[in-house]
Amino acid sequence: MATRTPFIIVNERSMPPYETTVDDVTGLAILDQFVSLVRSIVSLRSDVALASEANLGGIVITDSNLSIAALAAKSGGRAKEQWRYVQQRRNIAPFSSAPDLNLPGLHEECLHREVVAIGLAVALASRQLAVSFAFDEQWSVAELELVVRQMVESPDDELRIVDAVERIPHASHHDHVRLHSEVIANLSLPYPYSGLDLWADRVHRYPGLDFLEQVGDQLVGFGRDWRLLSAIDSRLLELSETCAEWRRSGATGPLVWRSKVTPESDRRKPLCIFVDSDGVQRCFDMHARYTPTAGRIHFVVDREIGKLRVAYIGTKLV
Repeated sequence: MATRTPFIIVNERSMPPYETTVDDVTGLAILDQFVSLVRSIVSLRSDVALASEANLGGIVITDSNLSIAALAAKSGGRAKEQWRYVQQRRNIAPFSSAPDLNLPGLHEECLHREVVAIGLAVALASRQLAVSFAFDEQWSVAELELVVRQMVESPDDELRIVDAVERIPHASHHDHVRLHSEVIANLSLPYPYSGLDLWADRVHRYPGLDFLEQVGDQLVGFGRDWRLLSAIDSRLLELSETCAEWRRSGATGPLVWRSKVTPESDRRKPLCIFVDSDGVQRCFDMHARYTPTAGRIHFVVDREIGKLRVAYIGTKLV
């Protein structure tokens, strides 16, 4: 069951003393950009927590020897509110205090540009999203290349060093968040996940959708069939995002479907009658498709709550 806490992992290499300190004005701008990044991530997963190797508030970031917390307190107003927002994301430090995070092994280390990076190693091992402060241009990319260096024992009992290259998703600006929307959706899931995991995570994973309770049994029935669950999950994520775009636009209904969505013909509509959550029978004739089977997701557009209400996930109704 999907119970692990979803994390965004702070890359300590992107902060002083690894990067140079800056003046107060630049420090405030960097803090503002970081909070904008966190807010964008939270808009996709409201339950996300922030983890770092050291408590962020005490890290000195300015030439005037001010920590993040001190700079925010001195500046007041927006800066103070921004820092309070970061604190509300449960800044967990150090990484070892978070039981849901995987730490690098004793005989391995993770390097970025030949420098050990603890936060990036935790993000890689835990399949969580790495985030950086924008102190340096090298962190402006949406993906980072890492070298995982391990000490292994050879067949003749000698120790040798083996390097493997890995790439991880990374964000330092809110523009990166949309690129990683599926990564963010996956932060709470075990790997590989089951239908039960998707159902347990539905509120945060698909905020634009509402489900009848029977859908839970349908998802659980898929077990760990990776091909089907992956296809179903992709369609549900698309539908949820379509709903979010509809609400942002102020339109009376969804604007553009991201895959083929159609209503059933009048002849087939009686097959789409389900008992709604209020006990009333309704026709859920709008449907999306998924493969490799002739899969269907039946739903209605509920304009009153601004969501799509899903009644059925399974093979084509006959």
